[in-house]
Amino acid sequence: MNSNELIDKWEAEQLALVDPRHDLLTEIRRCKVLGHPTEHLGYIFLNLSETLVNRLNIKEDLKEDFISGGVLDALQYYSHFNEERSDDPIAYIIQIIKNSFAKSSRKFIRNENTVHI
Repeated sequence: MNSNELIDKWEAEQLALVDPRHDLLTEIRRCKVLGHPTEHLGYIFLNLSETLVNRLNIKEDLKEDFISGGVLDALQYYSHFNEERSDDPIAYIIQIIKNSFAKSSRKFIRNENTVHI
């Protein structure tokens, strides 16, 4: 890595500390160009899922299922983010994760109501 790349990386990291939307938006753009999600994007989605699931009143043994479902759905749909329609990728991804949580809770409620013989 040359000095210009290091400076650019440092500036991007500093901007991400100030504005987390910039980090997510930059990473989404990068992944769209690459054609696949990066490890860093997965880490961002994991952080968002963990933060959101900890705000909910969910049994401890189900939290991991909710988190993994949120990350998987975010990885599936992140590429649909359209910068022309919205400038806030965090809101978009959070809504995807919340929808995943709702889907997971319906699945677990349905399974609890099933009679096992």
